[in-house]
Amino acid sequence: MLIREGLDQNQTWRRETRRSLRKERQGMKSDDAADDWTLSKAVKEHIRIVTGLPRKTNAFPRLPTLKELENLPLLKGAGLVLSDSAPLVIKAKNVTQTWDPEETMSNNFSTYCLRRARQYGLPFVGLSIILENSKAREWNRRTAAFLSDTFYNAVEGGDYGILFRAGHDLQEGSFERVKFFIETNLQYRINEMIDDFKRAKSGSDMLLDATHSLHNP
Repeated sequence: MLIREGLDQNQTWRRETRRSLRKERQGMKSDDAADDWTLSKAVKEHIRIVTGLPRKTNAFPRLPTLKELENLPLLKGAGLVLSDSAPLVIKAKNVTQTWDPEETMSNNFSTYCLRRARQYGLPFVGLSIILENSKAREWNRRTAAFLSDTFYNAVEGGDYGILFRAGHDLQEGSFERVKFFIETNLQYRINEMIDDFKRAKSGSDMLLDATHSLHNP
């Protein structure tokens, strides 16, 4: 019952988000609406590339363990996005590269991602579903900021230029919109991961009950 309720809540959230986006775009000029849809598509593709996910359903970012959450280093400052000169808080050898496994991005993209991951203290790009844990929420916050950082770096490197119409300026008031699309996409993925965990747990519980019944007729 809990699993079904979780799925219903997630599906309701997805429908409401899509309706809200459609309504917003209906109030835009046609070119602006098309640009907004393209921006959301580019952000979605960027998240897939940076998390190293294949093009298939039920592919989820890596989950940090409780130990990895506890080892998340403290950062100076309370800003969402770190400055380019922020100190490196973890060693390069402690970072696992999840980004660009297909090597489709520009030459400097991987180097930039590694440096920013070290600055954000992220040993890999992943998401936590233990949302009652403050370190888990902080991990997800840093992941969102890292994705925003690397998205703009990729745009400046011309990686997503083919998606946008000629003359489109991504810098004109786009920061908040990119942030919105990243947060919406990550929330969707977290919801899906929680639902998948509940399904797996329910299946495991049913298997244990069946095994117990076989051994105790």
